[in-house]
Amino acid sequence: MKHKLKHLQSLVAVALCVIMAMAFTSCSDDDDEPSSDNLAGSKWEVISATDEDVKAGLTIEFKNDGNCVLTPRDWSYSKWSVSNGKLKIVLGEGEPDDYMEGQFSISDKTATYTYSWYDCGGKWGGEKTYSMTLRKK
Repeated sequence: MKHKLKHLQSLVAVALCVIMAMAFTSCSDDDDEPSSDNLAGSKWEVISATDEDVKAGLTIEFKNDGNCVLTPRDWSYSKWSVSNGKLKIVLGEGEPDDYMEGQFSISDKTATYTYSWYDCGGKWGGEKTYSMTLRKK
């Protein structure tokens, strides 16, 4: 009987080790850092935003060539880039005027963009931080 109890204790210990190993490996970080690879050619819809100039329903399409299309407000100049994990969207009428820049994190088909607005001429910017939640279309 003593032998069976020790054998059972060994089996329980092994099972606990296996369960713990599986728990640690399955709890990896699912957030993707933005890159030109995972944004290029994609289209996102704003679900919510703290920025009064960004409304739910706005779509942002990231073109492969670095251009982007914002609908319904389609500026004549709109470009995007990613550098050091930060997404930068430059907007203007015919030429760069203002840009938003900040952290863009993707988890499955949902993204969060935490950003600030800046003047391309460096006159102002970064005073306030906004966020938007987007869904991949």
